[in-house]
Amino acid sequence: MLAPLVFAVISILYTLYRYFIKKEAYPLHYVPSTPKTIQRSWTEEALAVFAGNWQQVMGYTDYLSRHFDVENGDYKKVFRKTPFAWNGVIYETVNDLSVHLNDASDVAQMQFFLSVAETMRKEDALHYAPMTTAKGRIGVYVIDFSLTDGAAEDISREYVDVYEMPPLDTWIYIDSTLHLLYFWVPETFIPVVQDAADVTCSENICWLEDKEPDLIPLLKAAVLHT
Repeated sequence: MLAPLVFAVISILYTLYRYFIKKEAYPLHYVPSTPKTIQRSWTEEALAVFAGNWQQVMGYTDYLSRHFDVENGDYKKVFRKTPFAWNGVIYETVNDLSVHLNDASDVAQMQFFLSVAETMRKEDALHYAPMTTAKGRIGVYVIDFSLTDGAAEDISREYVDVYEMPPLDTWIYIDSTLHLLYFWVPETFIPVVQDAADVTCSENICWLEDKEPDLIPLLKAAVLHT
């Protein structure tokens, strides 16, 4: 009984340190940790899937956020339009999203949800078109590495959830081997995602150019050939 309480207290204290002291009290000296860089080979097939999904997501998120009010808009709901169904159960996507998603032992579950999102994007194709370029950045999320302290969720206005997971309609590609989720962040939403990345204890959110810089030119080349 005592161990969980001690862990909870330590997590809260560390979160307060990162949120109020490390970032706020010393903003000029605050530099988030640099994520470990990945260097690896990508197959043409994987690049084609990634690039195709990326173009879809750029177009779909542009459509969903076209009239978004930056000051008063609902960051929690803007990119959570796709409903979840798993083993016949429908989950509400704007309430406790990752309680049903963040299962490190079952990446196949997340792959399934991504496939649902891809299907819905195609079904909604009358309202938008895939884009070959858009203002924004690709983020990388480590699927099974969260302390659920809530700091990132709070500072991002619930754009990311309690597990620091980005909203489903921004998902691009999942690497089931490395447990990495690649997601799109339209320019308007970069500040809240950056804030989330800066305060998360587990540091499980970063940008593609920091995590896997060699992938960027490969993706751009793949987009030109789609």
